[in-house]
Amino acid sequence: MFCRLNSRLGIMALGVGALIASGGAGLAQDQTKPTPGPKSAYVRTVTGDVFGYFMPMTTVKIGNYELSSFSFGTPGDFESWEKGVQVIPTYAPFMFEFDDVTSTPTQDETGAQGYAVSRRIFPTAYRITPNHISFKGHDAELGDVSFEGTLDLAALKAEQSDDDSEDDEKPIVDGTLIADGKTFAHIKFSWFGGD
Repeated sequence: MFCRLNSRLGIMALGVGALIASGGAGLAQDQTKPTPGPKSAYVRTVTGDVFGYFMPMTTVKIGNYELSSFSFGTPGDFESWEKGVQVIPTYAPFMFEFDDVTSTPTQDETGAQGYAVSRRIFPTAYRITPNHISFKGHDAELGDVSFEGTLDLAALKAEQSDDDSEDDEKPIVDGTLIADGKTFAHIKFSWFGGD
């Protein structure tokens, strides 16, 4: 699971486009993707750094697409977004990512595995509190995407300070995802801080 994520971390720096490809990795996004909107659509009362990648502990598949993660950016990423500034066109501080598992498997220079096509769902609204998160977004392939879940902030902080976190995945988030009109209840997510 951690190897698969490494290839996605490299995608973050790619340029804009409906399909972005670099070294066999691609990122599909709507041309009309949401950009930062009214501040009232984005509520964040959690303090401190919640940065990381939240990996589903079970498989969530919708057609050809499999949920690979959702992620939180740094406090600075959130502040920019909430001020209406999108620093990287292919990135939002709270987004869901799905891999097209029928696309070509890829491998980067470190040996990390991934897929040639991924879809990132940007928020049209979110709420992040010390114990609850919600997300709303839209994608041309997956339709309306929403998530409601609980955040175990104490467990997240413990994982962030644990040097051995790769060895003992613990559920940090538990929630319900709706995408493409399908509901997936009680999805548990572990946390990964990136490389």
